[in-house]
Amino acid sequence: MFSKLKKFLGAPEPPPGRTLSYAPSAELLPVLLLLPLQRGLKEISPPETPVLRKEDYIRKKEEEWIAKEEVEKKKAEEAARKAEEKKKMDEEKRVEAEERLAEEAAAKILPDIRCSCFDVLLHPIEKRMQKILGDTIDPHTDRRYIAWMTFTALAYNYNIWFCPIRLIFPCHNPSVNPYWIFFDVLSDLVYVTDIFIWQPRFQFIKAGDIIKDIALTKAHYRKSHRFKIESFFEFSDRLESIMAKAYIWRVARTIGYLLFALHLNACAFYVASEYQGIVTTTWVYDGEGTA
Repeated sequence: MFSKLKKFLGAPEPPPGRTLSYAPSAELLPVLLLLPLQRGLKEISPPETPVLRKEDYIRKKEEEWIAKEEVEKKKAEEAARKAEEKKKMDEEKRVEAEERLAEEAAAKILPDIRCSCFDVLLHPIEKRMQKILGDTIDPHTDRRYIAWMTFTALAYNYNIWFCPIRLIFPCHNPSVNPYWIFFDVLSDLVYVTDIFIWQPRFQFIKAGDIIKDIALTKAHYRKSHRFKIESFFEFSDRLESIMAKAYIWRVARTIGYLLFALHLNACAFYVASEYQGIVTTTWVYDGEGTA
């Protein structure tokens, strides 16, 4: 380094075989002392940051902001998905616990019912129905089951409306008894078909899995309270779920409830009138018209 400095300062070259001493002047001494320090600062100084134009800077900040928003959006979607999965699992556990409690309560009230003889008798019919309905069905989405529940609802309404009439009013005579027997057998046939053909095919959830084995669905149905104490209001709930204007059905159902209450009231009034004596007072039935 000093040889280059000497050459730079114009110092004469020594003759061959001899060395030439050089003593810097007082003015060059500070420069020589600062050269190593300046060289070291240059080596450790950080690289210069390029200056961006305003448009480039704004575009860069927008890209960073968009990337940050996408990361936050993904985190929010992941949190929402986990919350939905947790809610679904909790709901399945709750439904499973309710079914288990209902089965235990029904088992305490009624004993287990075995249907081995009916399985043997109805085995050919079940084989044929498997080709039409399949091994199992989803009762919440299968429209065929909702259509079938129309017949079960009609059979149910036939019994609750006409059984009180036949018990209280004089409706039996040789001319109409065959019709009563026909409709009685028809409604019972609908119930038997529902119990042994449709209901055992319902899929159910166990430990988060959908059970589709017909042997398991049949055993689950026969141990449940649905087999022992059947619910008659399922048709109304399922019909509301598929109707676009469910309020129409709600109004019709409410009117039906009111008419049924009036029907029971009329039956009770006729019983009281017959007990006290028809046409005996002004309060009881006067005997006019068709009772």
